[in-house]
Amino acid sequence: MVQLFTDSGAKRVFVSYGDGRTEQQDLVGVIGKKDQEANTEQLQKLVARLYAEGYALIATFSTGTSETPASTLVFRKN
Repeated sequence: MVQLFTDSGAKRVFVSYGDGRTEQQDLVGVIGKKDQEANTEQLQKLVARLYAEGYALIATFSTGTSETPASTLVFRKN
């Protein structure tokens, strides 16, 4: 199982594989349309890579506050 966690307040995304491996990618930022577009493209590439590695999205949920929302996408390898 892989957990992808995005924290807009911290401007980064974490990918945890649950076996002691965790990746961290810094996002461009959260202010302005240009940053949002770049972040969306970066996240799309990350999700596409997980799909290519045989993972499937099985759950999503959001946490945090209105100022620092966080989203989690849970993937499981088929």
